[in-house]
Amino acid sequence: MTSLDILRPSQPDPGPMLDIIEGAFQGLRCSYLFLHALDLGTFEHLKCEKTVEQLSELQGTDPMMTRLFCEALCSVGLLNRTDERYASSPAAAAYLTDSSPCSLKGSFERTA
Repeated sequence: MTSLDILRPSQPDPGPMLDIIEGAFQGLRCSYLFLHALDLGTFEHLKCEKTVEQLSELQGTDPMMTRLFCEALCSVGLLNRTDERYASSPAAAAYLTDSSPCSLKGSFERTA
């Protein structure tokens, strides 16, 4: 062993494993975001545009947290924002509302 050997990592590069772990956690975050929106009835409430204040009142949630929640849903394409109003995206309205003939909402409902 030379003095330069201590500068070489003795283990495999952790980068690929960290990328896998981060991808898994990102998937979990999206899943929880999606399921929480279903539980709160967010897509139902936002069939028509509403402000954060209107939505937070309907859901019984804090307005500041509701704004962050809506922005997160926008970032994954489930909500659209126009100025200060939010609405379900066309896909969310078609597949995640009770009144839609294409609704898949029942497939995601949790029991227990």
